[in-house]
Amino acid sequence: MNNELREAHKDWLFRDDWYRGENRTLYDELVSEKQKIYNMSFKKLTPGSLHFKLTDSAKECLDVSLEKATWENFQKKVSDPKH
Repeated sequence: MNNELREAHKDWLFRDDWYRGENRTLYDELVSEKQKIYNMSFKKLTPGSLHFKLTDSAKECLDVSLEKATWENFQKKVSDPKH
């Protein structure tokens, strides 16, 4: 992971440039990195290795959330006057 990506991880939810529709490349890189970490983590899990029970519905919720974490969906959400 490069330094820009590492620094962006620290404040990735508070990036005002994304709310202005700017810096999509970094957004896509961060989401991709989080998807890779999530996928690698679940491949390494063995039954009983977590300190909590991850139900199938919780895992499905995480899967769907990461699938929906696209730039287009984010821009649609932040431009919606109801939010």
